[in-house]
Order: sequence, then structure tokens, then C-alpha cells
Amino acid sequence: MRTKLSKVIAVIASLVATASLAFAVQTGGPLVSVSVQTGTTPFVSATTTYVNVPGASVAATVPGGGALVHVTFSAECKLIGAGPFDWVEIRVLLNGAPMQPNDTVSPTALCGADSYSLNSGQWTRRVSASGAANVRVQVRVVTNSTNTGENLWVDDFTLKVEIYQ
Repeated sequence: MRTKLSKVIAVIASLVATASLAFAVQTGGPLVSVSVQTGTTPFVSATTTYVNVPGASVAATVPGGGALVHVTFSAECKLIGAGPFDWVEIRVLLNGAPMQPNDTVSPTALCGADSYSLNSGQWTRRVSASGAANVRVQVRVVTNSTNTGENLWVDDFTLKVEIYQ
């Protein structure tokens, strides 16, 4: 019994050692600004490519010397006609580039069921700037589906952008 347990532990340790785990720590100083955008109009789409969530966009100014941009997005979400392995993917962009976490191997799901739910996520990125710089945060979604005829539904969202020195 002890030999089997030792082998199992060795296999698990090997998998953990070879896995490409990526962790990032990003720090910020005092809060510089907060911008909040809300939307209450349902957005429905059968898109299979990323599209902007209407109204889920915020412009902000990063102070000279750079800053940490921290984004929180919450919304009601459902995937109409969802199968058991289908979901609505979300991606948050800062000036057109994905913010972290952004994993193309295992995308971030906003929701994955044909029932109404309120979900939230957070993204960050440090921005370098020699002088004050304007930035734009945009939320995008797409269906990740094995079925045809599914529609994503996003409603009652809040997009909050915090800028820390």
C-alpha cells in the first residue's frame, strides 16, 4: 500500500513540476481615480467571434510614471440553449490588448448555463507612461459552443475601472 501511495505522490509531483503554471503579482499605490459605467439594456447575440458588449467601455487617464489599472466587471449572464460544455467567454481589453488573466488555453467564462446568474470578474495590468496617458477599457464576449442556435445574453452590467499609482 505504501509503495502505491509513493508512486501516486511521485506522479502528482512530476505533473506539478512540469505544468506551466503562471502567476503574476502586480502592485499599486494610492487610488488615483475610479470610473464606473452601468448598462441595463439586454444584449443578445449568437456570435462566434468576440464582440463588444454595448456600453461596456470606459476611458480613463493614467498619470505620468505609470499606474496599475484594475477592472471589475459584473453582469447578469446566460447562454440560451446551452449544452453541458458550452459557455460565454469574456475578455477585457486595455487599449485593444487583453488584460490579465487572459489564458488562450483555458478562456475565462462569464457564464455557462441556460439560467440567469449574476457573475463578476477582475482583471489588471500595469501601464507605463512618461506623461499622463489616456486609456480605454472594453469588455468583449463570445459564445464557446458545441451547439448551433445558442445565444449569449448579457444584462444589468457594471464596469468599474480603478487607477492606482
